Amino acid sequence: PMERVENRGILSIGGAGKVTGGGTSVYSEIENANLPVLMIPGIHKNCEWLDPLFRAAYSHHASPEKISIVYNAYLETNWENMIVADISSNSVDLLIEDGIIKGAIDACCGAMGVIHGPLDLEMIRDIDDGKRTANECFSHAGAVKIANIDDKVAFMKDDLLKNYRNGDERAKLAIDTMIMTVVMEIAGLIAVSKNEIEGIVLTGSMGSMKDPVDFEKELNKYFKNKYPTKIISSESGAIGAAQIARDIAHGKREIMGIKVEL
Repeated sequence: PMERVENRGILSIGGAGKVTGGGTSVYSEIENANLPVLMIPGIHKNCEWLDPLFRAAYSHHASPEKISIVYNAYLETNWENMIVADISSNSVDLLIEDGIIKGAIDACCGAMGVIHGPLDLEMIRDIDDGKRTANECFSHAGAVKIANIDDKVAFMKDDLLKNYRNGDERAKLAIDTMIMTVVMEIAGLIAVSKNEIEGIVLTGSMGSMKDPVDFEKELNKYFKNKYPTKIISSESGAIGAAQIARDIAHGKREIMGIKVEL
């Protein structure tokens, strides 16, 4: 329940991504709406439902809306064992086994998104030398760094896709590279899964895209159509949150392995 959460459930607002204040505004609106509210947790090392190896490997795995996305993916597919790939400004891939979220790889550790991505050695050196902050590096470590795009965050994806449509070689290389890193991450999660994977779910502004980039088609080139794929709405985070609220209201007391506290 919202009233039992300290500091709005936030550990820190520093370090990973641009702070715009959107979440704060929405939280305040809901807080003042006089409605019963349950908080969806982020996925991190203290989550007991995660595989202990993932808990040991990473401090942070994914933000709360990823749980909503996974729930929507589950309701759309009925797959108990799947990979959910949310590809947009950043890329986060999640492993679901026996209907439980067992692991995930966050944007700062694994695959590139359009804007955010993992910090490589050159960036670590820049941070040590005081040339850039870690957050500045993280916010320029996605496909945009390959395409040499440095614009306001709100415009970067459109800039990249515009250049791609116009046949720009750097933009094509950037998107192809981003797709490769996503495939590597998904393949890694499949490799460590204890169960046979039933399929891969794609979402996010890039993951659900068909034009100018058919993300599903490009993904299947690597996997050679070995796994069924399902595209769900790029708004699956909002849809899944509504579905969670609906089903808890109807008596459900566990969401993808997470116990509901009332």
